[in-house]
Amino acid sequence: MSQFIEVLEFLDNGGQTVASRIPPADSGEIKYGAQLIVQQNQAAVFVKDGKFLDVFGAGRHTLITENIPILTKLLSLPYNFKSPFRASVYFVALNDFTNLKWGTPEPVLFKDAEFDLVRLRARGTYSVKITEPALFLGKLAGTKGRYSINELEDFLRNKIVSQFFDTLGTNITSVIDLPKVYDEMGILILNQMKSSFEQYGIELCDLKILAITLPEEVQKAIDERSSMAASGDIDRYAKFKAARAIDKMAGSQSAAGGAAVDMGLGLAVGQMIAGALKPQATVETGPHPPSAEHVKNAAETACKKCAAANPIGAKFCMNCAAKISPPGFCEQCSAQNPAAAKFCMNCGQKL
Repeated sequence: MSQFIEVLEFLDNGGQTVASRIPPADSGEIKYGAQLIVQQNQAAVFVKDGKFLDVFGAGRHTLITENIPILTKLLSLPYNFKSPFRASVYFVALNDFTNLKWGTPEPVLFKDAEFDLVRLRARGTYSVKITEPALFLGKLAGTKGRYSINELEDFLRNKIVSQFFDTLGTNITSVIDLPKVYDEMGILILNQMKSSFEQYGIELCDLKILAITLPEEVQKAIDERSSMAASGDIDRYAKFKAARAIDKMAGSQSAAGGAAVDMGLGLAVGQMIAGALKPQATVETGPHPPSAEHVKNAAETACKKCAAANPIGAKFCMNCAAKISPPGFCEQCSAQNPAAAKFCMNCGQKL
């Protein structure tokens, strides 16, 4: 003997249920005059023969024809509207489901202007709520007795990830620009996804990008570029790289062992130091004071007043105390000329 349902109510203690059907079977015997209790954050959808007949809001509803006119479609006249009727009720949660997770299950290829093809992973959070219960049931929940937020997440995650990479490809050209566009990207995706969610009776309330993960080798390249910018110039950066490489090689020396390894290490280190410390070529733009190498390459400096020989780099003559100018220095315009020059290449003054 079947038992008639007198109270229809659903309380979700776990907060993970989006939609639940009472009775759990396709339909059940609901007593005429039964109480339908709908919580503040719920909507109740009446279903009969696969059709959504009505949606009830929060409150207590007495299931009689006087209070619920649609029941006349369910009850038969021979029983004078007093018999039980077969139907089911779906309780749909209307509260916000917050802190839902989205992310890429596998790395996705991105065409990068700097690094060519890059495999990216991304993750973030979002929030949704059901705005049209009947539409949601018809499009997603279907005839399931219970539809959880985990099932809804699985469906929505793929749509968000797909839209994320579409938006990414049309708004940036290189992953170097990613950190500064997290907030803007989140707002763009949120606005673009709203209409897509609305067709399922769902409102996308919020969406955030928490992280976009780059491959290790790309991250290293970006770090090196940042180190170069911090060093100020290529020469200093080359020395920095050489020093790091020397430390790394020295650290692994004891593990390798042997005189031959020591010799090879010494040669490699010498070459690296020579390459790192080699002066960078510069373009001559005009007269310059003599460099240290020019002075070192000169034999001796002769005093123009008494012709006495003085050591390289002397500023005053040891014999007569006259001021000494380096070879090729023009007293008239202060330009520095080659040591063998007879006339100043800047003003034409005889040297």
